[in-house]
Amino acid sequence: MSSEDLVEYLQARLNEEEQWALAASAPYPYADDRPPVPAGGVHWEWVGGENWEPARVDPVTDEFVTTVDGDWNVNLGSVETWRSGTWDMRATVANSMEEVKVGPAGHIAYWDPARVLADIEAQRRLLDLHVNDGSANLPSCAVCDVGRHSCGCVGWDEWPCETLKILVQPYSSRPDFNEDWRTP
Repeated sequence: MSSEDLVEYLQARLNEEEQWALAASAPYPYADDRPPVPAGGVHWEWVGGENWEPARVDPVTDEFVTTVDGDWNVNLGSVETWRSGTWDMRATVANSMEEVKVGPAGHIAYWDPARVLADIEAQRRLLDLHVNDGSANLPSCAVCDVGRHSCGCVGWDEWPCETLKILVQPYSSRPDFNEDWRTP
């Protein structure tokens, strides 16, 4: 297994996820002054009724997303709003959905772009901690003390540490995943 390949692979997957989360954070298309993507991404929520009040999503008691005022149409939109003329508009992802199952609806809203971007940042910070402790030209992990022989020199035989192997597991179903990286 090439440790450098594992790190590059993981960085590439995180970059892909970031691109999708940023694309999903685009402002309302008709917003004034073409504002940038909000720092940290947007938050999604299910809304309904005349004033787009938050819809109730309860995976324990409800089969479908229920809205306010008996309106069964729900919209998935951003919590954030942008100015468009005299209105503050949300970016909408799905409009006038009927009978949206609670499980997928809750999952979609929970994994909003802001949540995904925060998760990517956390994974990148872990990756940075576990790639090299800076004391040698060869990769080692100061956090896990992996890659360092008892004599104090750094070797390739044990690195990457278990943390890096765990971080790459969510991508194990991809066709370009290296089976040498799989953990039991």
